[in-house]
Amino acid sequence: MVTQLGTCGPRFLAHALVLGWMGCIPTPEDDKSGADTAAADGSDGEAGTSDPTDDDPGDDPDSGEPDDSGDSGDSGTTDSGGDSGDPDTGDTGEVRLDAELCDNGVDDDWNGTADCADPACMGVGSCDCIDTDSGALVGTLWTGSTTGAGDDVQGECTANPGGPDVQVLWTPPEDGCYELSTEGSDFDTTLAIGQAWCGGPTLACNDDAPGAGVQSRITLSAREGRSVLVLAEGYDTYEHGELMLTVAAGTPFSESDDVDVGMDVGTAVATGSLSSATTTIDHPCSDVPGASTIVQWEAPSSGTWTFTTVGSDFDASVTVFGQCAAALMCDDHLAGDRQASVEMFLSEGERVHLAIGGVEEATGSWVLNIDGPG
Repeated sequence: MVTQLGTCGPRFLAHALVLGWMGCIPTPEDDKSGADTAAADGSDGEAGTSDPTDDDPGDDPDSGEPDDSGDSGDSGTTDSGGDSGDPDTGDTGEVRLDAELCDNGVDDDWNGTADCADPACMGVGSCDCIDTDSGALVGTLWTGSTTGAGDDVQGECTANPGGPDVQVLWTPPEDGCYELSTEGSDFDTTLAIGQAWCGGPTLACNDDAPGAGVQSRITLSAREGRSVLVLAEGYDTYEHGELMLTVAAGTPFSESDDVDVGMDVGTAVATGSLSSATTTIDHPCSDVPGASTIVQWEAPSSGTWTFTTVGSDFDASVTVFGQCAAALMCDDHLAGDRQASVEMFLSEGERVHLAIGGVEEATGSWVLNIDGPG
């Protein structure tokens, strides 16, 4: 069974992806009515770099044909006796390596802010969906009436159509665990968190959090300076009124790691024996009464990553934690043959703790495999 945790209440159809990092559902540009896209980012900012040589045969002085006046790649150079070999400076599609790309989850220009939080991106293209930027505030991010605000986007936890909404950009002030909530609002709300640009993957969604009545709450494992887009809206078209959106410190993951594999990827990234494990971990998707081994791993790039126990010789379960005590995802069979498989979107540099345990007291030798983009 695969389980996504700390997300939606009874009216939510579970989404296969969380955050480790927990959006804005509309497609990019002008269409703000579409469903959540799960496009993984991973652009390295090098697109559009021109070829340093120009092999156009039309410029060969021995060919007997005139120079191709349409060859803009040779502008600013003199072709005497063939291609000079100088860099082609006429390619206007070239992208500076230090220019901020607004939809890749990376601080390309090294100014301390990424994507829509960067002044270069605010209000441009896929960033025009943001109603307000709350900065690195911890406390009340937004308060006011949503009546007449309009239903700009459709969250995963809402009815169709949903109610009026507010989209707030928030930047964690430091690495840690945070709890975002609509408690204090006077109508039935839903809450979703995603990457900092409109149309980025949804990381978590919640409706009717335990103990919160018709209000919503999401626990977020966050990185300093890595902005997220928070979508708060009415559950359906009739739900609107005074909204309160807050963020506070959450309960951190406090268990010690048994193994740290850094950014390693591939088959059998780590192996070991469950008989030597000493930490008891609650695996919400399966019955694991014994101790679990905890492996720490850091994502080398942004994208969708898969963790499996294929090769283990017992019935294994895997539960993923970020920086919070609340589990992100759990599985005990999707890889087949009693092996677990968890797939989730992670941002570059994000750390997770992978707890490997035995279902119904099973024990033996475990294998952890990690596969992802590129």
